[in-house]
Amino acid sequence: MVIEYLLNNYDTTIMVLEADIEEKVNLPEKVNKVFIKDNDPVFHHSRYRNYMIRKAITPFIALWDADALAPVDQVLEGQ
Repeated sequence: MVIEYLLNNYDTTIMVLEADIEEKVNLPEKVNKVFIKDNDPVFHHSRYRNYMIRKAITPFIALWDADALAPVDQVLEGQ
């Protein structure tokens, strides 16, 4: 739902990182997906966010949790 919201409301590039034992998430082709095989039961949030920041190819980034939506006007106001 969040990805569809972002794709429908913004002209943006989206990267999703999945870290798990096996791939489970299917995403639209427009989304850059990174899968990292990780057997650790602890999700290293900062490590993976930093990884995605280093891999970003755009001049600006926004880190967006999968359970958060923000009204379009608030996002545009923050530019």
